Amino acid sequence: MKANLSDFMFRGLLTKHALRDMQAVGQLREPMGDAQERGDIDLMAPVSESIRSGSLYMQRCYRLLFVLENVVREFVREVLEELDQEEWFSKRASLAMKKKVEDRKAAEAKNQWHTGRNA
Repeated sequence: MKANLSDFMFRGLLTKHALRDMQAVGQLREPMGDAQERGDIDLMAPVSESIRSGSLYMQRCYRLLFVLENVVREFVREVLEELDQEEWFSKRASLAMKKKVEDRKAAEAKNQWHTGRNA
């Protein structure tokens, strides 16, 4: 039993080093991402290459737009908080804007499938 365990462990170490060597010389690709990413790749397998590459492009565009929008939003909030502290929205927003915000919050509460707004 002890010999079998030692043999098993030794073979595992040899395999690990062999895999690493094969990856280093390009004979074997490194594993891709976590389980979620591998699952996503499996879901995309039957989809054409043009659709897959288009989705990756759109993912990148969305992420860039998300970052830009939130950096601008954060900057505006910080500037207005410097001027009016926490009450900046109540001091500076028009009645129409305040109503629009309340209407959207009510709609989001009503539609549970919607992800809602962040803080």
